[in-house]
Amino acid sequence: MTPLLLALAPYTWVLVVANFVAGVGVEKAGVAWYSTVNEQIPEGRLARVYAYDDLGSCLALPLAQFTAGPAVLLLGLHATLTRPPRSSSSPPSPWSPPPPSARWSRRPQNRCPPPKTRCLAELDSDA
Repeated sequence: MTPLLLALAPYTWVLVVANFVAGVGVEKAGVAWYSTVNEQIPEGRLARVYAYDDLGSCLALPLAQFTAGPAVLLLGLHATLTRPPRSSSSPPSPWSPPPPSARWSRRPQNRCPPPKTRCLAELDSDA
């Protein structure tokens, strides 16, 4: 977003406001993502999921930078920097929100029954 704003409106206050809004959006999405991962992934697999998440995050930026040049050559600068307009017959874009029926429902926190605990009286009777 910053390179596009530098090209269109190279004013410091515009960049500060835009980057602040982008930072709030990224943090909001990050909190939602990590909360969902912690709720939905079993505790024994969290490390692996976070490792893949970090790998994907670290690879996304270089891959996007690598494909930007060929995309400009193939599609043109304007088509690369802007989204195509939606027609009424086209399917919804990935940026549009899902319909209410397709949204996630909240799963219960405890999917497994709690482990059976024994009181001290039961332990004394076993001995």
